[in-house]
Amino acid sequence: MFAYREVKQESLGYSPFELLYGRTVRGPMSILRELMTNEKVEPEVKTIYEYVLDLKDRLQSTCELAQIELQNKTEEILR
Repeated sequence: MFAYREVKQESLGYSPFELLYGRTVRGPMSILRELMTNEKVEPEVKTIYEYVLDLKDRLQSTCELAQIELQNKTEEILR
């Protein structure tokens, strides 16, 4: 189930995880790639208030973009 939730859906352009949580998931393959390439992930330091406002904005824009993508895919199918 985890693997399914982290894969971008063709019709929406986002993964179910991104739509639900407003961020990209760091799954086992992402972590393995980071370890193999010595990639450093810098954590962002925010206040709780800043985080909640940012999350709200990201979720809203992600949902709007997903609706546009879904509408575009529906129009493609109907043509």
